[in-house]
Amino acid sequence: NDEGDGAWQLLGDGRWREWFWVADTRHRDHGFAAPGSPEEDRGTAELGRWWRGSLMVSLVGGLARSEGGEDTSYLGPAVWWQAHRTLSLDARPGYDGAYNYHAQWAPDALTRLSLTRYEEQTQLDLERQLGRGLRGRLSATDAGDAGRRHGAFLYGGSFSLRRLSWTVGAVEADGDLGYEAAASLELLPG
Repeated sequence: NDEGDGAWQLLGDGRWREWFWVADTRHRDHGFAAPGSPEEDRGTAELGRWWRGSLMVSLVGGLARSEGGEDTSYLGPAVWWQAHRTLSLDARPGYDGAYNYHAQWAPDALTRLSLTRYEEQTQLDLERQLGRGLRGRLSATDAGDAGRRHGAFLYGGSFSLRRLSWTVGAVEADGDLGYEAAASLELLPG
């Protein structure tokens, strides 16, 4: 940032036959994320195994330390199961050790319905491929004490060398309406 505070992150993963591993560690200096934000260290590691491409079982561990906050450590199992070609289920510890759950159903090749639960938040999404490079998504989120949100989004993009992507949408929370608009462009391929 402008005040010389820095951060670093190391990521790594690998695979041998049915076994896989993932490791991630990062550090943020005091004031890096925002003025006055605490110094922070986080790390996660995962070791797991695939069975026939439809079941993944792993052990996930993590440590988090934040200046002035509580240290967090966890170790827990994670599972992903492709129960059917149209249905997948996932449960895994999140960055703080609390479990996140995700279910996805694809009734056809163009449509996806997903339900996600993490922390105190539940989200339901319906996504549909509308044409080449064009998708629509309807979203409803219940964030507990933080209230409920709804949204309708249209995503587009080109498959050209520069890969232009864009999003437009309308969002509603507690009776207030808003919008979202975003665009990105890959200047150098890769």
